[in-house]
Amino acid sequence: MDSCGILDKVKYDKFSQYSPELKFGFIVSESIQLNQAEYRDLFEEEMVETDTCYLFGKYEINKDRIGVYSYRTTYECDHRIRMIEFSIFEKCKKIDSKIISFEDNDGFLYSISSKFNKDFNQLTIIERRGSEYGTEPGATRDTLFINTFKVDLNSKNLDTVDKNTQFEIIKSPPQK
Repeated sequence: MDSCGILDKVKYDKFSQYSPELKFGFIVSESIQLNQAEYRDLFEEEMVETDTCYLFGKYEINKDRIGVYSYRTTYECDHRIRMIEFSIFEKCKKIDSKIISFEDNDGFLYSISSKFNKDFNQLTIIERRGSEYGTEPGATRDTLFINTFKVDLNSKNLDTVDKNTQFEIIKSPPQK
């Protein structure tokens, strides 16, 4: 099945399926699980045998664009990584994608969360990451970096319209 056929099967669902509070929750029976060939056709990249990808909703950004939500799993080293990706398509071709929910606490803190504005034409992505230094034996503190990006989903090149970087010094939990 070509990418247009795959996208036609995805249910229009203006955000009843996606909420940042749900984290990785969606209704599997109402989603489409992609096999390796479908994944390659739609996203123009490879998926390994142990990866999974479910398409669970789409909405019209404007008359030329749709946004599609996918739940993906993959392995990094020895642990599973789960994420929700928001991909933007024009004429059935992916023009960009953004990871909008992600957590990896294996070794050091790394997470992504997101939210849409009330008109659903701007996406705010918040990335939080610690450093690997904080995982070293005897480390008593670490730096948490917080990057916030705002993306205009209607702009021709999906422009970043705002970027903000902050940091916090965090203390390690007490050693037992």
